[in-house]
Amino acid sequence: MKRKKGIILGITLMMFLVIAILGTSIMAIVMSKAKQANDLEKRTQAYFFARSGVEIARQYSSMADLADKIHVLYGNLPGANENADFSYSIQDNTGEWKTGIREKLEAFRKQNGLADKEIVVAVWKEGQTTKILSLGTAADATRVVSFEGTSATSAEQVINMALYSSSLISIGSSAGYSIIGTVGTGDSKITGDINKITGGVVYNLDIEYELPQFPPFPNLTSRGSFVFENKENQKTISTDGYYSSLTVGNGKTLYIDTGGKDTVRKIVVDTLALSSGSIVLTGEGELELYVRDLKEKNSSAISGKINEGGSPGRVTLYASVDSLDLTSLDMAGTVYIENPTGEVNIGSGNEGTVIQGLIIVGGVDDPENNKDIIKTAGNASSGYIEEPLQTVLYAPHRIVEMKGDSSFYGAIVAKELTTSGGGSSGGIVYMIDGLGDTLDPIVEVNSSELWGE
Repeated sequence: MKRKKGIILGITLMMFLVIAILGTSIMAIVMSKAKQANDLEKRTQAYFFARSGVEIARQYSSMADLADKIHVLYGNLPGANENADFSYSIQDNTGEWKTGIREKLEAFRKQNGLADKEIVVAVWKEGQTTKILSLGTAADATRVVSFEGTSATSAEQVINMALYSSSLISIGSSAGYSIIGTVGTGDSKITGDINKITGGVVYNLDIEYELPQFPPFPNLTSRGSFVFENKENQKTISTDGYYSSLTVGNGKTLYIDTGGKDTVRKIVVDTLALSSGSIVLTGEGELELYVRDLKEKNSSAISGKINEGGSPGRVTLYASVDSLDLTSLDMAGTVYIENPTGEVNIGSGNEGTVIQGLIIVGGVDDPENNKDIIKTAGNASSGYIEEPLQTVLYAPHRIVEMKGDSSFYGAIVAKELTTSGGGSSGGIVYMIDGLGDTLDPIVEVNSSELWGE
């Protein structure tokens, strides 16, 4: 009996020992996981501090003359109802500051008692490029973000010429054609009369203009087809949705309620048939139109009005089409044509296409492909009425052919440009000051976060 009790006691003690060991192990694992989670939280927070430092430096560089100095900003992000309190120090861009900016910035942070500062960031210029190195600190975690680009100052630094072509520029013999502004080219020569260029030519430039990402079409509630041709003169769409077709007939006005100021109304359409009809925005929000086919009824062309006279920053039309014929479209906004395999025609004959804003034409740079052509003709594509309607045509991998009276108040970025004809007011007149944040999609993409650690 006593022997059995001894065995039971031994087993019990062994069980308690095993449970104790398991409990200790589990506790250690839990504490380790908690520490990992805490470390991850601190590293994540430190990264966002570093990224905020980049934005602070970009804003600072837009107002300060960086000259040939390295400007170091440091401080903490403000809390609720507080103002930011940042100081700065200006260093010579020489010696260790020039050759070992990362190590020197870290030493500056330690030597000046800035370990408790959430952000320590350096900003400087190398040629036309603005460079930023930002340290973000949360508790004992420090993250680093490196950034460079021309968008740290203004749109004028990215789109700073009336025309940039990475290769051929050929100017026709028409007496009416001229380019008011500076022209840049990746080539060593220009074909034609360079006296038609008032601001001179900069040769052998190596500028890489990148395309912003074309977004995937959102998956929205199906609303069937929408045909608006008879009876009522106006209709309203006030919700997001997917339409197999959306037709706005001649003389009809479709109102799209964009909601409040921070709302983005999203509409996906397989076929948008705008046949001399109008789309007008109401509300204070923005509109994103995602379209797989644009045309006029019984025609491959499209004419009509979208946000005519409105703010160009409120409308973006994403078109995933093979080709596009904008015969007589009057629009304020951005048109982004993803990767057309055929031609893009802007204007036709005596009909004018007037787009105040941004035209982006995507694609890839293929030296063997001479069919990726954008043709402007007639009274395309921006015009001077009571005040200039400005347009930037951004097609870094496309050939642009300007014919007839087509003219741009704005700028063009292309792979090649050939011209014939030209409006009485000039083929291209450099003018982008009225486009504001409309150019953000192409300005932001030409800057980049190089690395973070």
